[in-house]
Amino acid sequence: MNKIVNILLLVLVISVAHAAGQGNSPTGKIVGTWEVQVTVLNCLNQAPVASFAALATFDSSGTLIVTESGTPPSLKAPAHGVWAYVAGSSYKFRTRSFTFDAGGNFTGWIIINNDVAVDHRGNRFNAVGSAGVFNATGTQVFAGCSSLSGTRFTLW
Repeated sequence: MNKIVNILLLVLVISVAHAAGQGNSPTGKIVGTWEVQVTVLNCLNQAPVASFAALATFDSSGTLIVTESGTPPSLKAPAHGVWAYVAGSSYKFRTRSFTFDAGGNFTGWIIINNDVAVDHRGNRFNAVGSAGVFNATGTQVFAGCSSLSGTRFTLW
């Protein structure tokens, strides 16, 4: 009986250590909350069009949520999405957010795809992205490009 208890305790300790260390592993470097500066770009010449702040939270389960200051909350819901480790310090993520008009009527959604590179310490990232804006019937009405720079949001 003691042997079984010891094995179960060992499995528990290993599981907790793995979960606690995920933020330092290559696959988990992106896990956490990030302060992000988003720059909307002209896709043809990469010239900046607009810039705004955002917060992105990457969960260890491979999901994320993004809120941003570029559009009033009454016109655009927070973006929900998924992320994946690619290799080295590279990640991909994809989000979807719903859009509304000034009267609160649903107008469509935005899908954003980003390729991310996290620095070796896991405290900063840079990303390039593309966006598709869709109307309420699902027809793409606009395509855009962006660059992002992120800094890990920390307690201190």
